[in-house]
Amino acid sequence: MALIGVYADWEGLDGPERIGYLHSHRTRTREIFEFEYDKKALADPSLNFIQLDPEIMLYEGAQYPIPPKDKFGAFSDSCPDRWGRMLMKRRFERDIRGGLCDKDSHLYESDYLLGVHDLYRVGALR
Repeated sequence: MALIGVYADWEGLDGPERIGYLHSHRTRTREIFEFEYDKKALADPSLNFIQLDPEIMLYEGAQYPIPPKDKFGAFSDSCPDRWGRMLMKRRFERDIRGGLCDKDSHLYESDYLLGVHDLYRVGALR
């Protein structure tokens, strides 16, 4: 399981603030996510006034996407589009040919999410 910090960086904040964690559970072929708000973020009025996603409520504890989805829309929006995915996949395939990655490995959704540098990411989530 991977633990991915989720940060808000919208107008009115002094800088990026952690609002929670995205947990990534990988199987051989797919990845399932769960989101958990940080307790401090839920108590902070500058962070708890907005709902990140219609499926993520403002309360403590693990929250899961509604099946058949395996990820939340807010995080899908932060991932690259089709063109960006193609570029990342080409780079990954080049790394496999160069022996930098295992031939049986493949990119997961979290690889696409984390593969975009914050400088080029669209939106207020980091």
